[in-house]
Amino acid sequence: MLLPIKVNNSEGSHPAIALVKKGKQMMKKVFVFVLALCFAVLTASAFAQDIQTKGSIGGTVTDPNGAVVPGATVTATGAEGDRATTTADNGIFKIDNLIPGNYSVKVTNQGFKTASVSNVQVLVGKEATLIIKLETGEVTAVVEVTAAQAVDTAKTETSSNLNDQLFSNIPVQRAVSSLFYLAPGTTDGLGGGRDNPSISGGSALDNLYVADGVNITDSAFGGIGTFSRVFGALGTGINTSFIKEVQVKTAGFEPQYGQSQGGIVNIITQSGSRDFHGALYGFAQPKSFETTRKQIDDTPRKNTSGKLLHQEGYDIGADVGGYVPGMRDKLFFFGSFNPSVKRDIVRGAEANLANPINSGLRIIRGPQFANRTRTYNYAGKVDWNINKNNTLAFSIFGDPSKTNKSSFRTLNIDGTTADSILTYGTRNIALRYNGNWSPTLTFSASLGLGRSSFKEGGFDNFNQITDRRQSDGGNIQAFTSGSFGCGASGCTAARGNFSAIGAGFFEPTLSESKRAEFAVQKTKSLWGQHTASLGYTFQRGIYNGTRDRSGPKWTIPATGSNGIAGGQTTNVQFRLRYRASTAGGTLPLFPITLSNGATALVPVRLQVIRAEFGNPTFTTLSNYHAAYAADTWRFNKYITGLFGMRWEQEKMVGSPGSNGVRAHYTLTDQWAPRLGVTVDPFGRGKTKAFYNYGRFFEYLPLDLAERSLSSEKDWTGSLFIPDFTVNGAGQRIAVLVPSGPGSFTVNPIIDAAHQLPGGTTISAQDPSNPFAPGTKLGFTDEHTIGFEQQLPKNFTLSVRYIDRRAKRIIEDAAILSPEAALSCDWPDCSTFFINQVYAISNVSKSLDAFVNLVPFQFTPALNGAGLITNTPGGCASTLTGGLAQPNYLYWTGSGPGVCFAQTGIDPVTGDTFVRPDGKPDGFPNAVRRYKALEIELNRRFANGWQGFFNWRIASLRGNFEGHLRNDNGQTDPGISSLFDFTEGVLNLLGDQFAVGPLNSDRRHIVNLFGSYSFSKDRGYRVLNGLNVGLNTHFETGLPINSLNPHPVYLNAGEVPVGGRGALGRTPSYIRFDVHTDYSWRVTEKTKVKFVADFFNVFNSQKVRRVDDFKALDFVAGQNPPNPDFLKPRAFYSPFNMRLGLRFEF
Repeated sequence: MLLPIKVNNSEGSHPAIALVKKGKQMMKKVFVFVLALCFAVLTASAFAQDIQTKGSIGGTVTDPNGAVVPGATVTATGAEGDRATTTADNGIFKIDNLIPGNYSVKVTNQGFKTASVSNVQVLVGKEATLIIKLETGEVTAVVEVTAAQAVDTAKTETSSNLNDQLFSNIPVQRAVSSLFYLAPGTTDGLGGGRDNPSISGGSALDNLYVADGVNITDSAFGGIGTFSRVFGALGTGINTSFIKEVQVKTAGFEPQYGQSQGGIVNIITQSGSRDFHGALYGFAQPKSFETTRKQIDDTPRKNTSGKLLHQEGYDIGADVGGYVPGMRDKLFFFGSFNPSVKRDIVRGAEANLANPINSGLRIIRGPQFANRTRTYNYAGKVDWNINKNNTLAFSIFGDPSKTNKSSFRTLNIDGTTADSILTYGTRNIALRYNGNWSPTLTFSASLGLGRSSFKEGGFDNFNQITDRRQSDGGNIQAFTSGSFGCGASGCTAARGNFSAIGAGFFEPTLSESKRAEFAVQKTKSLWGQHTASLGYTFQRGIYNGTRDRSGPKWTIPATGSNGIAGGQTTNVQFRLRYRASTAGGTLPLFPITLSNGATALVPVRLQVIRAEFGNPTFTTLSNYHAAYAADTWRFNKYITGLFGMRWEQEKMVGSPGSNGVRAHYTLTDQWAPRLGVTVDPFGRGKTKAFYNYGRFFEYLPLDLAERSLSSEKDWTGSLFIPDFTVNGAGQRIAVLVPSGPGSFTVNPIIDAAHQLPGGTTISAQDPSNPFAPGTKLGFTDEHTIGFEQQLPKNFTLSVRYIDRRAKRIIEDAAILSPEAALSCDWPDCSTFFINQVYAISNVSKSLDAFVNLVPFQFTPALNGAGLITNTPGGCASTLTGGLAQPNYLYWTGSGPGVCFAQTGIDPVTGDTFVRPDGKPDGFPNAVRRYKALEIELNRRFANGWQGFFNWRIASLRGNFEGHLRNDNGQTDPGISSLFDFTEGVLNLLGDQFAVGPLNSDRRHIVNLFGSYSFSKDRGYRVLNGLNVGLNTHFETGLPINSLNPHPVYLNAGEVPVGGRGALGRTPSYIRFDVHTDYSWRVTEKTKVKFVADFFNVFNSQKVRRVDDFKALDFVAGQNPPNPDFLKPRAFYSPFNMRLGLRFEF
């Protein structure tokens, strides 16, 4: 994609550096202040709280009159035994590093009865805050008390904790990602798949995913688990069978967390206990449990896609946990094995009212067949309580998966040449240590390895050819006008666009994240109570693989290759394009069926849509460092301040170039302040008003290192005549290659004899450093203000407002406008071109990274020889026939054109210059603004029931989505096509940079879910053992755009017409789900549970997304319209149900 770039890496040489020095110095001063504050606190005993995998119990102990009780012993008893502490002089206690789950708490003190509190729920990263009032009496007397629940006044972060007590009792799918959407601020990420949501305005690839301290975020793209450029999200590495809790952080991240401008998903797996326990289970969701799905092809669509008829899911499993004999209080284990089968019942693209021709796949495979995936989910965990001061935890989990050989790429193809087998999966390992080394020093550390791999094979050795007969309908009409039984307006093709033959691009990959971190935390009383912490994280990201395409390799002809690509071996993908004439007998004729049923011979040519030459193998890596200092300062019982600073640095390293040297760049000095304050106006722990400010930096995935720091060399746009014979009338007739039952395509040939002039674009780089000097990681600033109130009956009310704004982004950019990129010398485009030279930079309105080009707009006038007679004097030109002819001209043949001066263009190579010229480069500011009001009313499980309600009212506006671009489905974090071109003078980019509602903007999202357990203890003798859960979800629609193709890249979905969201919104949607389970106790320690889940019980199948591509191909002057514009692109899933059976012991 990129051309060679010569840049000066000396930061002092770039004027932008001076603009940030003052801000850097201020950030460092703040960091030094917080660091000094923390070290001042590191003089007293403490216990380091692990907020990633553990929770805590804290609170206050008082006497009957409300006075604090110092020196009381507080003991928490859970699955792994007892933990104890004593209350301080102010009556406050805290027990840290508890595994998530239910605990009982006892408080003893001389002169008071023993107070016992049951069912205290510990959640990861949270403090279960209690206010316990003792009664006077003998300590031997035990009184069951109901401790007053309190809000956590030491936190300003916003998160949802979803534990197994919740999700095992409500209707959710078996995949862990189904839990993410229960959190407020979470919505569909669209192009990232259901596994990768949009959280608090971020894109689907802006989140951080952590499980048991392992970063399971894909190092290449930023999705969860295994993520493929072709297939998107494939596997999460986690199944609900071995999940204890999922925490979804949506705002106010603590200094311990970085690498996210969206949300942070923290997953905790199950642990063993002091008792043996386990389960055998199975779940089934056959196609007979699902109603008929609405199909987008039945709307009807001209460009069909095939049909997903049903989705089936089956899984069985076994879980077992407990202790190692002889070490009941020391060594605990948990293991799970949960193989599953997923079957998508599909049908090849078939005839409808708009397209009367079945695909070859439909003919070969019949009315339905299955795309099957087998996954072997596994997990294991060992917890070792070495002694009362030291613990060690080890966990391993993964999801190796393999498919049958089938049509996973497309259902709209004429055969099975693209059928393939996918093999992929993850393996994740974590080791975590917590130790109280002395009364004055506590230390925690962890090591993690997240690994995912993807392979694809089994497809046939054909170059991919996609047939674009619908897109070229205007040309077919022109050619058939007045013939083949067509009227004066001609006929279109009976069939839409489709894949004729071949699989196309494939990319086997291996990605890893190796992570090490440690933290120390101390508490001290100094003008109030301080809890100070310091920590450090190192992460090595690895992304290796091969970029290739199916079919034989070809040699690029020297003609039209700018001297760069000629003679190189390349892979290739083609489009078969239809023309309005044979160009004087040059183009061969190819038979197609017309809309009137007649067969016509129509002129065709092949277009290279994408090819890559050079070394296809890449090996990239990144080194990430982060350090933080934080202090939670409780001034008094009314006010608590939170002060933190995080420092981050990321170094990206590309593949070796032809000289063996790896290009690299370090993004330095990212300073992220985290500041907050909470106010408890009554000092009773029941009320909290809070404010939080945070700066969150992105983490750049390694796709950028693969594409921009490695030797990617692209060849696109070249035109070729396919293989042909000559008939008796002297016509060229295309040689036909069978592509399916009764269908054919052409036989491609790449050589000078078959090459046609024009169209060629070469983007080649031997990896130098494409980063503009001074470039730093993008960041978002967030302000949160909120209120939380503990209500009677265990209810908690929360209201908050979140304001997030992207302040700096990273993107690759180039100084060319579309018309500059498409320009060449008049009249034959044989000598002069302007090459696209990119620089990765912090794109903004003030960016000065390039030498600006000088355009001249004019309307060319031609003489009888076809030469331009009025070339502006400032344009670079060459004398031809005594007239100055522009060297760099963009003109469609009518209307205004643009020519360019030599300024900013190397006259020998045609490269533009990556160096400042004292003028802004003409880019806009990148904008992403998220504003949300969130309301929650929650009741944790007590007295047999639990209920949760959240309502988000939000606005997401801008011109930049983040690491995933939903307009065109581009998954290239930091190097999308959005800023590849400046606006230019002819407005070929339309409203691409205009601010409007972004694609995942939903104004309202409401969740209401909960469960009720019937018990004979509560008067339900007949219904004893029955549990009922409900889940209701409401969301308003998405913006509808009108998107034109890109004028240079030609691909659809790039240029908004009339602004983003100009055509309104999709319909609002509401879904009701029901869960029931019934437990039948077999013995005292065993029971059988019958489970049924019903999803979308009212079978609401509204339109989820529409086809907002106004045109599929760019044609200068008039893009051919997409006949399926604004037709449904996706519907919501229909009613379906799942049955399960569990034997628990």
